[in-house]
Amino acid sequence: MDFRNLRVYKIAINFTKEIYELSKEIPEYEQFGLVSQLRRAVVSIVLNIAEGCGCGSDIEFSRFLKFSIKSLLRSRCYIRAHG
Repeated sequence: MDFRNLRVYKIAINFTKEIYELSKEIPEYEQFGLVSQLRRAVVSIVLNIAEGCGCGSDIEFSRFLKFSIKSLLRSRCYIRAHG
């Protein structure tokens, strides 16, 4: 299975791009704190989807999708902390 063809991967890529753009508006004093954590969380969503696809089993893929969900929840917390 090619993760680049998965709808969830495409959505996660677009979400990551949007967060990177939106995070440019966060004050400079937050660049090494909030912005850094937020960007790492959204990138983690995409990376876990890709890594899970390479595991070779549905059980492992499911486990990595759960990691992606946790990263999404973490990123939502960072966004709420700012806004």
